[in-house]
Amino acid sequence: MKTNILLCLLFVPGSQLNPYIQCPHVCTCKWKSGKESVECSNTLLGELPVLADTTQVLNFSGNHLPTLKVDFFLAGGLVNLQEVYLSHTHMETMNRHSLRGLNNLVKLDLSYNLLSKVPAPSLAFTPQLRELYIPHNPIHSIDDFTFQGLSELTTLDMTGCSIGYISTRAFSPLHGLEKLLLRDNKIRILDSKTMQPLFQLQTLELEGNPWMCNCSIKHTVKWIRENNVPMPRPPICSGPSPVFHKPWIQLSLKDFICPPVSLISQKPRYINHPPGSNLTLTCSYSGDPTPAITWTLNGVPIIIGQKNLLSTEIDGERITSSLLLYSMYPRDSGRYTCEAFNIGGNVSTEFNIQIVDVNLFYEIFRLKIYIVLSGAGCVLLVFTLFLIGYNYKFRYNKIKYSNQLIISDNQETQWLQLLPDNTRNNFSYISVRF
Repeated sequence: MKTNILLCLLFVPGSQLNPYIQCPHVCTCKWKSGKESVECSNTLLGELPVLADTTQVLNFSGNHLPTLKVDFFLAGGLVNLQEVYLSHTHMETMNRHSLRGLNNLVKLDLSYNLLSKVPAPSLAFTPQLRELYIPHNPIHSIDDFTFQGLSELTTLDMTGCSIGYISTRAFSPLHGLEKLLLRDNKIRILDSKTMQPLFQLQTLELEGNPWMCNCSIKHTVKWIRENNVPMPRPPICSGPSPVFHKPWIQLSLKDFICPPVSLISQKPRYINHPPGSNLTLTCSYSGDPTPAITWTLNGVPIIIGQKNLLSTEIDGERITSSLLLYSMYPRDSGRYTCEAFNIGGNVSTEFNIQIVDVNLFYEIFRLKIYIVLSGAGCVLLVFTLFLIGYNYKFRYNKIKYSNQLIISDNQETQWLQLLPDNTRNNFSYISVRF
């Protein structure tokens, strides 16, 4: 009888767990909610103490774990863990094998840490995970297939992170997700394709984000309403101005609009075109609702008739308009404008058309070349005449001064004898002593 009483006492809720492993003095070991639980929070520990391998719940929050090392739990034999709490541990990184061995883990709390991204490689070792809490971590985006392998996940809390972008396939494996908490982030746009895999969703929190309530989230709002997904508090619009600071619940789908946007360059185009030929002008825009398009010539609406043909193609929110102009002549030159508009605004594209006779253009070009060459020829002629005149003057001066001879005394008689008798008086000479 005494033996039976002793065995019963060993399993009374609140009593110490496995008697063969002593509970660390800084921790508290007890039964809690029918599970073997160890409380080691705020104990300044940097490593796991020796714990019983039958431990099911471990609270290690408030300690210093900047990096969760490889086989952090498996190395201590803690393969039966079902709940792990690691909040406020200054955690920045997790080794891809840090959660290896936790095949029975159903709840993981990583809140209030320094993780810059969701630790997807580590989470792949927790196929039974049902609740994941990563709020208040500096996570900026959620990429495709981040939660690959977590098909059992029902709760995902990413409140108060810095999330600004969520890819269209970020939640694709989470077909059983029931609660998604994304409030107080930096999300402006959320594609409806991102939400489509979440057909089991029962709670959605999106408030506290700077939502741009235009056509980019129109289909997301439509999906939420069609699937009757409860939102405890409605999100508030941060723009555009017509719906600024209005809650989603007060807006109809028609209020989620986008002004027209040109799909080609809006810079004015300058086109020189030969007379007598046809010309096609094309503009393309997107917007929601689909924009309407008008054509003008120098600000006057173009009347569609025998000299032109207008064709329009609409593909969803995209519209393309082509204006075919027949037999263009100089009188048809001018500023052609394609303008798109809807309730959200308007935008336009300009085409500056000049009808120019190519032959006339070349004749004018040749005339300009002739004028330039003629001018150059005149300059060359004047320069040549100048050189001729300068050369004549130079030779004249040379002949003029050559009548003076500079000779020495002993050469005077020789020079005078060489000169003809009738030319001796025509030369003057200077006698110089050497």
